[in-house]
Amino acid sequence: MRFLLEINSFINRNTIDELMHKALFEMSEGKTLIVIIHRLEYLKHYDRIILMENGEIVDQGTYQEVLNKENGKLKKFIEENSRS
Repeated sequence: MRFLLEINSFINRNTIDELMHKALFEMSEGKTLIVIIHRLEYLKHYDRIILMENGEIVDQGTYQEVLNKENGKLKKFIEENSRS
């Protein structure tokens, strides 16, 4: 484990994330994948985005559909969290 941590310290964090997402997509090709995202910039890579509140789906769509909704909760969430 220490060996891996030392190698990772020399790699750009964005590069690691991109490689992990690429591997994830390759391994899951043709399958349904449910992913919890913590970094909003990766939302655009997924076929369908779902926002849940208290166990209920309150908004969903592709990345473009979500951004085009005038009063969409997911659009508001993305906009509010992109500013910070």
